[in-house]
Amino acid sequence: MRIGRDDDIEADTFDMIGKSLLTRTICFESGKYGGFEWRYASRSERSAISNPPPNNVLLLEKVVGDERTLVARLIRSDETRTVGSKSSSAGNGGRLEMALGGESAGEAEVIDEVTVVVTCLVMLKKEIDRLRTVQIMVMSAAASGGGS
Repeated sequence: MRIGRDDDIEADTFDMIGKSLLTRTICFESGKYGGFEWRYASRSERSAISNPPPNNVLLLEKVVGDERTLVARLIRSDETRTVGSKSSSAGNGGRLEMALGGESAGEAEVIDEVTVVVTCLVMLKKEIDRLRTVQIMVMSAAASGGGS
């Protein structure tokens, strides 16, 4: 992925890679800002956000060794979801909250807003692709008579 204009020699370039086959966590290493991970919040993390808890929360964390710093979260609940979509819909929008740093004197910017938004959109696209893959597998199994 490239964040910046084509003619910008200082544009940030990085790959978004799945952490493992068993998780939906996506990692990326920004040349400007360091390592980050997008992951889905656990049930207890969702419960800590509001009551009732949101259906789904995506968390962006800066990762330095064993230390993690929350940078952004995409909260998806009945109130924040795109009108007409269901909680089971993939890529269904939500409210993106960011704590980018750099707001107070002497505090370095953790990451820029553009990188957060673009990588969040990539996560939503991956969600849609994953759902479509599952649907295709189910339809293929049904068409081939896999259940009989």
